[in-house]
Amino acid sequence: MSENSRAYVTALFGFDAVVQRVRSHEWGQPSPCAGWDATEVLNHNILVTHLIAEMTRGNPAAVPATGEGREFPTPHGEGYVYASYLFAAPRVAEGGDPIELWNQQRDRVLEALDQPGALDVSARSPWGHDTIDEFLAFAFHEPLVHAWDLARAVGQDVHLDAVLVDRAFALLDDPGDGRDLRQPVSLAAPVPTNASDPTSRLIAGMGRDPSF
Repeated sequence: MSENSRAYVTALFGFDAVVQRVRSHEWGQPSPCAGWDATEVLNHNILVTHLIAEMTRGNPAAVPATGEGREFPTPHGEGYVYASYLFAAPRVAEGGDPIELWNQQRDRVLEALDQPGALDVSARSPWGHDTIDEFLAFAFHEPLVHAWDLARAVGQDVHLDAVLVDRAFALLDDPGDGRDLRQPVSLAAPVPTNASDPTSRLIAGMGRDPSF
């Protein structure tokens, strides 16, 4: 396990801890993510785990615009578009069990990352990373911040890992190599805040109202 994969797995289990405590009647409650209820927050994180699992198999998440892919461009990498086949991720079905589906996808991505050599596999990410390990250094912020989103949606208390919060805030300031974490597909504009605690400042920087 590398430092980057450790950060991702730590954040993943932080998100998982929130998921496991969501009660069945809470999945329709609104989240801090505009237009998303708690189920859509979960669906998004299922998509990300699906994407990472596919990338460990050498399937790039971004392909040249002349190849197979979505019609909209990736956040980084001129001439690249999203690989459409990676977006056929499972979603919570009407009347389905969100936690059961999440458990399956969580285990799937963990198993994929545990395969020998998985972190060194080359598979271009939407932000231009070339290996799985490079992408995990970036992607850990997804389950980290969405743990807060989901917890707020369902009224749970959540305490984000302080080391990962600092690391995510640094990433927000400088994703590196010209990569754009915020646009065109990722984050809303920062929300002004007078909060001094690191988690609230991170949440505001990620485009959420810390007082949600």
